[in-house]
Amino acid sequence: MSNDDRRPPCLELRCKEMFYKDISATPTEHERAMSAAFGKWDTRSYWCGCTQDSRGPDQKPVNQEACSRAGRPCYKALEHLA
Repeated sequence: MSNDDRRPPCLELRCKEMFYKDISATPTEHERAMSAAFGKWDTRSYWCGCTQDSRGPDQKPVNQEACSRAGRPCYKALEHLA
């Protein structure tokens, strides 16, 4: 995927981390060590705010990468709020 295909994630993308984790906090020593050893990985469970399911209105899986792609018909960005 090229960088120009990437956008901020859809406004309807949800995960538990949004509700309990302070993402502004600096990573712990353990988190830095794990990232250095294994690279970046994502084990979060995502769901769509529209469907309340792990698949979006287009019946495709939802996750941070998939919900940031250009061309996904259900994508909602900040300009769609008005």
